[in-house]
Amino acid sequence: MPEYMVTHTLADRLFREQSGIITAVLVHRFGAAHLDTVLDAMQDAFEAALRRWRFWGIPDNPAAWLMTVARNNAINRINRDKKRRPDHHLTGAQEYVTPEPALPDVFVQDSQLRLLLICCHPELSEKSRIMITLAVLCGFGTAEIAGALLMQKEAVKKSLTRAKAVLRNAGRLFETPLVESLAARRNTVHTVLYLLFNEGYKTTRGTSGISKELCFEAMRLTKIVYDYDTGNREAAALLALQFFNAARFPARMSTDGEWLTLEEQDRSRWNEVLIREGFYYLPKQQEPLNRYYLEALIASIHCTARFFSETNWPQIAVLYQALEQLVPASDVIALNRIIAESYTGTATQDLLDRLDALRSLVADGKGFEWTMARAHLLCKSGAGDARNNALQQALEYVRTTADRQLVLRKLEERCPPF
Repeated sequence: MPEYMVTHTLADRLFREQSGIITAVLVHRFGAAHLDTVLDAMQDAFEAALRRWRFWGIPDNPAAWLMTVARNNAINRINRDKKRRPDHHLTGAQEYVTPEPALPDVFVQDSQLRLLLICCHPELSEKSRIMITLAVLCGFGTAEIAGALLMQKEAVKKSLTRAKAVLRNAGRLFETPLVESLAARRNTVHTVLYLLFNEGYKTTRGTSGISKELCFEAMRLTKIVYDYDTGNREAAALLALQFFNAARFPARMSTDGEWLTLEEQDRSRWNEVLIREGFYYLPKQQEPLNRYYLEALIASIHCTARFFSETNWPQIAVLYQALEQLVPASDVIALNRIIAESYTGTATQDLLDRLDALRSLVADGKGFEWTMARAHLLCKSGAGDARNNALQQALEYVRTTADRQLVLRKLEERCPPF
């Protein structure tokens, strides 16, 4: 591979791995008021790497090189701003020409967790929290965020601008004890990480059905939260849920990029290491019950069934019923319970009636899930023509190429099986 291609490949990988770390560390050092300066300095460091490494070679410690250059850039930018304000003392050159010393892991993780807490500011909406987390901690650009969240780039830009304005005034979190800050925003942080993983698990990007980058970024950040909050069973359950779901990645799509249902998946391709990790973090019992724990239990039942026919659907249905009691406003949970009960011998017409009561899901952007569930139930009732009509309707709500291919494949199959 030509040297310039090696440089670009390494820089791309480092940007995904290190940009959030660099941003978190420098915001920790210089304060949230300088967030924009830090982001610009970090971006300049990577652009410098592309220029210099191509001709001068890749340094022995690329990550440390990037941290040093980004820090120097940030100090230079801050100094330029101070020149316009003579009442402030200028930072001497000796402060930023020295290499960045090795940072203790605890400081790096501390910085990332504090920045995550700032990104979960209560003045921001859930979607804004996800967007700003992706931007400053995961290194996602505007176009990537727009693709992941099915938004226009200009809308993302405006949302990020507003979110940054809020964060610039949130620097007090760096002065507050971390335990206290985490306690105040624990639930919000867990919700953002849960939603971030879900965005990747069934992404809305045009050609792909899964964004592993989004999922693994959510898992990385959840692990940081868990490490600081090991006694919190909600964080442990969330991490377990993510591991169980990630374990099924290799089998969720065919080589042609089509969705494979649970019944169709080759379970030998499920990642046993990730499943074991899921059970490691899954609390043995949890009182009071929480959403992540119940969803992790459901995922664990799927992961331990050797064959689809061995799935303990009655137990899954009971767990979904408990979830409905915890989150009574969630029509998605109600829909999942209906699907689970369709494998337990529950009368199909009763399930269809309950599904019809959830038609509001269509207006809420879940038309694809609702119509596919309807097609599934109609198939089980033997109503082949009505099932095909439902599948045709599902084509109106597809969001990805993988969605469309799944529907077209089902249309070619006879009913049953579905």
